Amino acid sequence: MYMKPNKMKRMTASLLSLLTCCCSLFLFSCSSDEEGKASPDYSAPAHVTDLQATPIAGGVVLSWKRSPSNNFMYAKVAYTDAKGVDQYVLISAERVDSTSGLMTTTVRGFAKEKPVTFNVYACNVKGNHGDPAVIEATPQAPNFIKVLDKVKVTAAPGGAYVAYANDFDETVKVKLVYSSKGDASKKDSTTLTATPKSSGNDYVRFDYGSEILSGDCQVAVTTLDVAGNESDAAVTELSNVAAIAQVDKSTMSVPGYNANSSDGTIGYSSQEAVGEGKTNGRVVCLFDNNLSTFYHSRWKGDGGALPQWFIIDLGKDYPLAQIELFARQDSNGWKGQKGHQIFVCADKDAVDKNDPTSWSWKDCGEHSFDPANKKGQIIDLSPYQVTARYIKVYIAEKYRGNGVYAFLSEINVFYIK
Repeated sequence: MYMKPNKMKRMTASLLSLLTCCCSLFLFSCSSDEEGKASPDYSAPAHVTDLQATPIAGGVVLSWKRSPSNNFMYAKVAYTDAKGVDQYVLISAERVDSTSGLMTTTVRGFAKEKPVTFNVYACNVKGNHGDPAVIEATPQAPNFIKVLDKVKVTAAPGGAYVAYANDFDETVKVKLVYSSKGDASKKDSTTLTATPKSSGNDYVRFDYGSEILSGDCQVAVTTLDVAGNESDAAVTELSNVAAIAQVDKSTMSVPGYNANSSDGTIGYSSQEAVGEGKTNGRVVCLFDNNLSTFYHSRWKGDGGALPQWFIIDLGKDYPLAQIELFARQDSNGWKGQKGHQIFVCADKDAVDKNDPTSWSWKDCGEHSFDPANKKGQIIDLSPYQVTARYIKVYIAEKYRGNGVYAFLSEINVFYIK
């Protein structure tokens, strides 16, 4: 269709005018949407108010009213700890007690009764804040120092008894540094754990390399909290610690031992002579000076479940000081038994050597055992004041661990010299 030039010009102008109008409306609309959006408030919130501090053992409880600002996101509590290191704690704005309307936090880990300055900042989402609310408070004496007052060290053969009482709801470490007064270079240390609300009287052997200290000794005791803060030392002098020595394992044997059978004999209830290799599993592995080998009650066939027992012949009578038991050292050791009952018998009380059931056994108590602990676990026999040639270890059903069998890696026996 033919259109006159003037008419075409008028139509083109109209279309351009319409497009210009639409674009203007669109731009106006976009501008209006942007203007309707709220800009984020990154200004510093108003500070917290009514800041209070309540001293407790080894710490301070802080409380305050939250910032009234809408952009308040969290409170930052800054202070310097017992080791001189700057620390801080962040508390969300939502952590407000519904009853009191207060925000609170407890700061622990102080070792001294010295003033501490706390700065509480009101922060927005970006961490911006104004001046803090400031308060100074003095923590009370920490509980771990109070535990030190209840630690008592007394001499024992080859070491000491360490009595302690932790009356508090927190774990406390009791560290002992022991040394020979005759040679101060002979020094070592060990640490006991006093769990919450616990007490004990633990035996600590004075191991120094391959030597066990004796004679006049000194013990410096400190206590520590979970943060590693340590008390001053309380020193105890011990006079004439009795010397102990280890029984030579080459003199040890097992009554009725048969290396070729897993069946029980007069000296043990069972052993595993088939399923653990050429030598492993047998009862004599208990005193072969090799922690990688182990005794195992019978598991190929019947008769290996608890209860189990074995007898060790020391070769002659000894004034017994302690037995040291080692758990099986491989990845299956944690399945082992969790306790033992110990019996001993002097040579004169074992009249018929072929019938241990007729011997006069003395009960030396039941003792817990941790099969997951690969270190030596000591059973202190010195309180029983026994002289004996034979030791019987009985593993009752009630000591069953995560497996049904009994096993041990090694046994060391010590006597009073």
